[in-house]
Amino acid sequence: MNKSPGVYVFEARELLKAGLIPFVEKRLRFAFPKKKWQEELNRRLRIQTKADGTILWDIQNLLKTMDVLWQDAFSSIRNLGRTERAHVVELIGVRNKHSHDGNFSCDDAKRALETMRLLLEAVGANNQAKQIADLRACLRAECDEHARKEERRISPVPTSTPNDNLKDVLAYVLGGHADELSNTRLNNVVYLADWHHAQKYRKTITGIRWCFSRFGGMYVRAVEDTAKDDQDTFTIEHKGERGKEKYFSLKDKSFQPQLGAEEVETLDSIIGETASLSREAFEERVNKTHPMQFFEPRKPIDLVKKAKEQQRS
Repeated sequence: MNKSPGVYVFEARELLKAGLIPFVEKRLRFAFPKKKWQEELNRRLRIQTKADGTILWDIQNLLKTMDVLWQDAFSSIRNLGRTERAHVVELIGVRNKHSHDGNFSCDDAKRALETMRLLLEAVGANNQAKQIADLRACLRAECDEHARKEERRISPVPTSTPNDNLKDVLAYVLGGHADELSNTRLNNVVYLADWHHAQKYRKTITGIRWCFSRFGGMYVRAVEDTAKDDQDTFTIEHKGERGKEKYFSLKDKSFQPQLGAEEVETLDSIIGETASLSREAFEERVNKTHPMQFFEPRKPIDLVKKAKEQQRS
């Protein structure tokens, strides 16, 4: 990874601080109108000021101030309730962990950044919240890529020899979508079509022996390789940080896929059902299919066999 999860947490902490300072100071001035709020902080929290009277803020002081003075200065804000106070307490723990050892797993770092984003949105610091959301997206992409490399190093992806019609299937699927599809989504649209076909006709459209991927339903390299081998028909764009995410679209709009009526019916059904689904809803649709209940990473699965098993159960 280019940056460790701990570095992402540090960068997000700086954005959190920048977003909280004006909000916290505004609330303190409102809560203690007849007092110098800086003196109140010094008295109750022992937070020191500079020579010019300004507070020497760091993230610990900001979060501690919000926690200790919650009832005095923050609880009356409509957007701040028990959930937001829990965010403050959680982020105090994040700050302590980061200051003491700085070791964060990908999951811990993603959760920390999400909590920071939610707190910033609650206090109206939308600019910093957006920047943290972008940081989290980069972190997720890096973590996923790192995990993929580790998984491939430990257990190479099994090869799967599809039928000769995979190019036609990909062209039909991509032509049925207004937007380009990510590698993960394209794989799983084709998987859903194969699974639907196996349930109805006891055969698949592509002949692919699908493999589980913990990063996104089912996956085989043949899908990407087919598109790469015919770049007169398909376009592949690299997006995200350092172009790690691949997106596919139909380049040759005049291409006429050669598919049977049953195959077209199945593909139309799946495209119609899933094209408008959000990423989360699409992932849920894939994960609810019967074969996904038998998760074994990198092990090819026989969809026709699973369809027969499901019918018997």
